[in-house]
Amino acid sequence: MTGNSTAPRTLDTIVDLLALDTTSSRTNVPLTARIADILEKAGVPVVIQQSPDGYKENLLVTIPDADGNTDGGVLLAGHLDTVPVERQNWTTPPFQPQVRNGRLYARGAADMKAFCGSVLAHLPAFLTAPLSAPLKVAFTYDEETGCAGARQLLDLLTADGTPRVGIVGEPTSMRPVVGHKGCRRYRVDFRGRAVHSSLAPTGVNAVSYAGRLVTFLADLSDRLPVEGPLSDHFAVPHTTVSVGPIHGGTEPNIVPNDCTVHLEIRPVPGHDADALEREIRYQLTAFERAMHRIDPHTGITIERVVDVPALAPAPARSALAFLSGLTDDAPDGGWVSYGTEAGIYRSAGIDTVVCGPGSIEQAHISDEYIELDQIRRCDEFLDRLRNRMQSRTPHPALLCH
Repeated sequence: MTGNSTAPRTLDTIVDLLALDTTSSRTNVPLTARIADILEKAGVPVVIQQSPDGYKENLLVTIPDADGNTDGGVLLAGHLDTVPVERQNWTTPPFQPQVRNGRLYARGAADMKAFCGSVLAHLPAFLTAPLSAPLKVAFTYDEETGCAGARQLLDLLTADGTPRVGIVGEPTSMRPVVGHKGCRRYRVDFRGRAVHSSLAPTGVNAVSYAGRLVTFLADLSDRLPVEGPLSDHFAVPHTTVSVGPIHGGTEPNIVPNDCTVHLEIRPVPGHDADALEREIRYQLTAFERAMHRIDPHTGITIERVVDVPALAPAPARSALAFLSGLTDDAPDGGWVSYGTEAGIYRSAGIDTVVCGPGSIEQAHISDEYIELDQIRRCDEFLDRLRNRMQSRTPHPALLCH
C-alpha cells in the first residue's frame, strides 16, 4: 500500500493514545483506563495490574481459542510509556498529534503507540474470530526506565498458560528482529569522611574513590574488544561498559564525603554479565578496605537498578517460522543494538521476536513521527495474523508446550 493517500483505518485509535501524556515520570492510569473502557465496550475482557506503588498499571488481554484454551498461542506486547520532551525543540505540541505529508507527528508515534493503537483497534475482530490458538496482548509501564512493568507482568501473563510465540512491536519497519544486546545499570554510592581540605589526608575523599572506579571501568572497557565474546551482528561487536552521571562534593575546600556513580553494561547475547558484575564488586570491596583503614564508618554500596536480558533466537526459531509469510522480510531475521522487553519474555520461555511499525531513527527525537504507510503495513500484518490464527489447524509454532 506504499503511496496510498488514504488514512490508515486505525489512525483515530492511535491518535487517541498519543493525546495522553504518559512520560515515564507520570502516571499512565488515565491511558490504561481509556484503553480498558474501549475494550470493555467492545466486549473484550481486560485485566489491570497495578505497580507496587499504585502509580502505574499494566494491562493484559487474553482471548482464548475456539475451545476455550488459554495455553500456548501468541503474545502481542507493547509499552505505554514514552521518553520526556523537555529540552527538545518541537515545531508542534508533542501531545497534539498531527498528520503532515504522510507522517503522524507526536511523542510516542514511533515508540510505540502506533503499534499499541493498531493492536487495540484490531482486538474486537480477534475476539469474534474462531481462533485455533489463544491470543494475549500486554501493554506495560516503564519500559523506557528499565522494563519494570514487563518484569512484574510475567507471573500474571503465564498464570493460565504460557504463550508460545511473542511479538514485541518496537519500531523495526515491520522487519522481524531476533536478537539484541542486554542492558544492566548500576548505582554506586561512596560514603567518605569530610574534613577541611587543608587536612585532606585525614579524611576519606568519596570523589577520589569514585574516580578510581571510573579508571577501573575504563580499563575493563578496553579489555572487552580483545577478550570478547564478539558478535558481528552489531555495529559495536562486543559488550560495552560505560560510565554515566557522577555527582559528589559540595565545595572545593571540603573533602567530599559522598559521591554517586551511575554505570551501564550492555552485554552481547551469551556474555556472562554476572561475571563482569562480580569483577566490579570485587574491586569495590578492595576500595572499601582502603577506606576503612582511615575510617571504618565509610563504605561503598552498589545497586543493580536495571536488568534487561539480551535477546537471542531460540533454538527452534518458532517465532520466526510463525512470522514467515506475515511480513516481507528475509527468513533469518535481523539484529538491533537497542534493548527491548523481548529478552524478558524470552526468559519466561516465550520464543519472542521484535517486529513493529516505524523506525528507531525517529524515536526519542524532537518532532518524533511515523510514516502512515508503516501503520498500514502494521494493520495488514495484524489482518494476516488473525487469518493465520483462524486456520482449522494451529500453526506448529503455536502448539502448547
